[in-house]
Amino acid sequence: MSRGNEVEVSHVSEKSEVTSQSEKPHLYILGIQSTIAWENREANRLHFEKQMRKGVKKFPETDLGVLPEVFTTGFTMNLSKIDSWGSRETLN
Repeated sequence: MSRGNEVEVSHVSEKSEVTSQSEKPHLYILGIQSTIAWENREANRLHFEKQMRKGVKKFPETDLGVLPEVFTTGFTMNLSKIDSWGSRETLN
């Protein structure tokens, strides 16, 4: 990673209302926040996949994983470095 392996995994389990048809009383959300490797989409995808697997293993009741907005592309100001539409690497 570009600035070390700063990782914070948090777990939130709050839901104010549940419909009568729902079998689960809560929605379990796993939020992962970490440093993003600039212009390195492959490293980011591998890193966040590892973190997601680690989080789900720790919290197996997870219903939804939330990741940073640009985790798949590796934020950059150089758009040619994140050709995810042409290569479809990020979209698949």
